[in-house]
Amino acid sequence: MYNKGKLLMLLDDEQSVAEAQALFERALELRPDEPKICEAMGELLSGQHDFQRSVEYYLNAASKYPDDKYKRRAMDNARMTYSKQSHQSGQTANIDEWVERFAS
Repeated sequence: MYNKGKLLMLLDDEQSVAEAQALFERALELRPDEPKICEAMGELLSGQHDFQRSVEYYLNAASKYPDDKYKRRAMDNARMTYSKQSHQSGQTANIDEWVERFAS
């Protein structure tokens, strides 16, 4: 679906980041149920330190994956990103409680 290496090459400058984000937003409009696009958007937003929105996209991806392996990966990415957000803001909230609250 998407190539992580190509995505990272696009993220070399702010204009490319904006272009990549616009492409992912358009892809989500066309295929809103595609978890790989949600996960890619989460990765892009995490790279921009937009951790809250990143976690939302990872959780959205997890809810759409039919395979438990990919659900776990998306949830792990959400937890890791939330951890970065907590560390950056100095908060020490329990990620599992937050994920459960957000997912319900």
